[in-house]
Parts: sequence; C-alpha cells; structure tokens
Amino acid sequence: MKTTAFAVLAALGACAINAAHDHDHDHDHNHHGHGQAHVHEHTEACAGGHRHEQGGRPHGLSVEISEAAARNSGIETVHPRKRSAGSEFSFKGRFELVPEARETIASPVAGRMELKTRSLRAVRKGETLFTVTSPDIVSRTSEIEILEKRIAVYREIKTPNAELENRLSFKKAELSALLMGHEAKNGMIEVKAPKAGLVEDILELNGTWLDTGRSVLKLTDTAQLRFRGLVAADAAKNLKDGMAADVDGVRGAVRLGVGEASGLVPAYVVFDKPPRAVAGLRGVATAVVGGGGKTETTVPDSAIVEMNLAKYVFVKDANEKNRFVAVEVSTGGKSGGWTAVTGLPEGHCEVVSKGAYELKLATATSGKNTAGHFHADGTFHEGDH
Repeated sequence: MKTTAFAVLAALGACAINAAHDHDHDHDHNHHGHGQAHVHEHTEACAGGHRHEQGGRPHGLSVEISEAAARNSGIETVHPRKRSAGSEFSFKGRFELVPEARETIASPVAGRMELKTRSLRAVRKGETLFTVTSPDIVSRTSEIEILEKRIAVYREIKTPNAELENRLSFKKAELSALLMGHEAKNGMIEVKAPKAGLVEDILELNGTWLDTGRSVLKLTDTAQLRFRGLVAADAAKNLKDGMAADVDGVRGAVRLGVGEASGLVPAYVVFDKPPRAVAGLRGVATAVVGGGGKTETTVPDSAIVEMNLAKYVFVKDANEKNRFVAVEVSTGGKSGGWTAVTGLPEGHCEVVSKGAYELKLATATSGKNTAGHFHADGTFHEGDH
C-alpha cells in the first residue's frame, strides 16, 4: 500500500520540493470528518503572527502534488487540538449492545400463527411481524356482540339493565387484558413491531399453533450500543459515574460495573445519541479525570513521521491546497491516539492526519532545499520576506 501510494505521487507530479519553517500552536476544528477532539478543547490552538527561522536553516521540506494524487493517496487533514495535559484516563474495549436492545416478541393469545416477516430483516416501528388467529378471541368477541345487542334493546325501551351492563364491561376488560394492546378483527390479531429494529431470530415455524405467551421472534435495535472495557481496580479509582468520556470522537458518560475477583472492574461509556458503530467494534475510551492542568497542542499520532532522525508533521499551505510543508516538531505525551507537539507554525493551520507517510516518500524524490517561512494566515512563502 505504501509503495503504491508513492508511485501515484511520483507519477502525477509530486514535485516542487521547497524548504519550510517550524512554529507552534494550532486551532481546534475538524476536517473531512476525521480526528475528533477527545476532551478539553479550546479555540485558541493557533496564535496570530509569524516569525523566521534563525540562520535561515529550514526544518522541513514542502511538496506540491496534484489534486488527483492527493485523492488517490487518501490524504486527509485535521486542525491540531488543545488538550489538558495529565487530565485524561484511557482504556481499551469494544462496542456492545445494551441488554434492553434485544426484545422477545410473544403471542398474546393461543392460536395459529402466520409470519409476516423473515429473519435478518430490518423492520419499522408498527410494521406487522406476525398474525395469530385465535378461537378464544372469536368466542369472546361473539359473546360481547350478543351482550351489546341485548343491552341495545333495553336502552331502546328506556329500561336499563345494570346486570347486563356490568357483564359487558367485565367481558370487554377481559378481552382488552388478553389482547395486551393489540387489535383483533374476526378473531385475528396483528402483532406489530414495538420499535424499529432487526429481526435477529425467528423461534417458531410458520403455521405453528401457539400457546398464550409463546415466544415467536427476537427483535434487536442495533443502534442501542454502549462501550465496555475492563480496568484494573486500582486504576478504576480514577473513574467516577457520570464523568465525561469520549470513544474515538463519540461523546458519552462513564458508568462503572461491579468489580470481579480477577481484580478487574467493568467500565462502560453510555451515549446520549446512538454512535455510528457496530457491536464488536474495538476502540479506546478517554475520560476526563482532572481539570485545570497545563494545555498542550496535540496532533494525531498518524500525523507524525520520522525523517533524518527527527520528527516532522506535514502542514497544509492555506492558499495552495495541494501544497504540504514538512515541519520539524518536538513530541511530548500521548493520550487517546493524540500526541503533544511543539514547533508547529503560528496561525490557523491544518496538519495531515492520513497520508503523511506518502508525503514523506514524495519529499525523498528531490534534494532541493530552499529557505522559507509561514505567514499568519497559514501561507508558506519561500525566502526570508
């Protein structure tokens, strides 16, 4: 994959290698929908103004590539993040369905069942799942109709019959309790989906005679997810119920389970809105365990590449969207897939989060090394002025 990406860059004109400059701090926003901030974001990640490299020695190279090469190489950029140092706790885990996401749908009455759906089918709320034709419902409905006709006669001659009225009320209440909110027509009940979901499994064959309360199928809301990890008991002391948490860019809150004899404590992250994930997907949760610490500028781990025993981050030129400048940085602590750095250019800027390795290969195709500098608007310029 890396060699192929390099070939694409070279073939489409990965050229114009020029020297760049390094400076620090950046702004907190997202680009192309990637690189979500974890916690303690600030808008002052980049400051205004610019400065020149002392002695004219550049700390990086710039490479200009075609739009097609950038697209084929999967290059994506994000804005650096401001985060509080030493205020986060991360743990690995995976997304799983919440227990209430699964619901077993049963027959409310005894009768002959006819399926109206199939397994692994997505259904809407209110969609018919199966019907049940019940002789008991036919009998009860017929009895109610006879009582209603008799009472109608007494009402017509204006002679109330309290006994019949009470019996009718009782029979209707019995039928209503039996139907459990379902509607019956000609002795047939339509059992509908109480929520949208996936028909995960069908438990009975079509046409089967069912007893009252017999389970027919399992309906699962695949969007009802939580994140679960196991944390050592001594480390779990850093976590508290309700504290803010972030799982790969999805915000939620921490919930602690009951510790196990192994010394591990289940730690969960629950979400207000369904995350765009699937059960079983692995991830990393980052919780805010402190505040007021020193804030640092951070970039995704994938943005950092090593060249000539130094670490670099590719910064996008603000005016030339297909020009990227390799800026030498010093790295600090890591947390949740982000690394603290110093040395980024001042002003509003974007760094390459995906495709940095391919750009590194592209810079190797040329030995040109000319001094330059960044302006406050994020534009890179050759020369000292």
